[in-house]
Amino acid sequence: MPMATFGLSLLLSTDPHRFPGLQTIGIAIYFLGLVQFCTILIVILVRAIIRPSSFINSLKDPQEALYFSTFWLASACLIMGAHQYALPIDGSRLSTMLRALFWTYAACTYLAATFLYLLLFRGEHTFLANLCTPAWVLPILPVTLCGTMSGILSPNLLPYHKLPIIIAGLTFQGLGTLVSILVTSIYLYRLFESGLPKPDERPSMFIAVGPPSFTAVGLIRMAESLPDHYDYFERIPQAATILQVVAVYVAIYFWAYALWFSCISVLACLAQMGQMSFHLSWYAFIFPNVGFAIATADIGMALGSPPVLWVSTSMTLVITIAWLFVTLNHLLAVYKGKDF
Repeated sequence: MPMATFGLSLLLSTDPHRFPGLQTIGIAIYFLGLVQFCTILIVILVRAIIRPSSFINSLKDPQEALYFSTFWLASACLIMGAHQYALPIDGSRLSTMLRALFWTYAACTYLAATFLYLLLFRGEHTFLANLCTPAWVLPILPVTLCGTMSGILSPNLLPYHKLPIIIAGLTFQGLGTLVSILVTSIYLYRLFESGLPKPDERPSMFIAVGPPSFTAVGLIRMAESLPDHYDYFERIPQAATILQVVAVYVAIYFWAYALWFSCISVLACLAQMGQMSFHLSWYAFIFPNVGFAIATADIGMALGSPPVLWVSTSMTLVITIAWLFVTLNHLLAVYKGKDF
């Protein structure tokens, strides 16, 4: 829930077509996400204190362990949203704090992804390829977002702060993207062998849209933030311009990859819409498509294409409506006492 709310606020902050009040709406949604994040975190901590074994048992469970990564995804959107709405200048306390949070996030997500996959590889339950879902990507997805976070945080930084963050973002995003492609190949094998997931599990198919979308965003934004006359880019003046052109072309490549998964997911969900009951996986309608919409906007800005920019704004509108729909259904499910 919090990562979807934070994701929507981040999306509203990047929409290319602004109107009076949009910034206020985005800030309000950001603080709503902050309330959700803190509330859920407190409840989990209280549960862990009352029942110390509950946290370890969750990590040992092959399905619950995968969703531990949603904490880091929500944290990433919290950090990026703070930058987007506060726009700190380099040297300010907030800018220093966000840089420290970036390095902490990068280290923690790398360690968490390594530990989670190792835990799953050594678990008592074997993950069968014919049961693969896009959720298998979740442990590495926060690592992929290091590149996106780097691209969002770096524009307002001085070169000696900017370049290390961009290089780190590229490094971790490269790792996350490659691992997600490898895991996605298992997911495609499962679709060929066993067909589409059950109706209630189909919203999770949108998770596959996330890695290529956020990769596209990270590539474009990191390339645009490269310092023209500093260190490596002072010795090779044309390097920044060349990398910006290459970044846009590669981003389009990943955007098309995300579009294909998005189309398959949409058609699969529409085919069984009447048989789908609310599940927490419905939030996959929101977060991965946030990255897809931002990638569309960034490509439109890079190409100077008004039609593409309007497509991205239309996607923002659809995602906002989807967020309202999912939130309403979540509240109704809670009211009816549904067990998640």
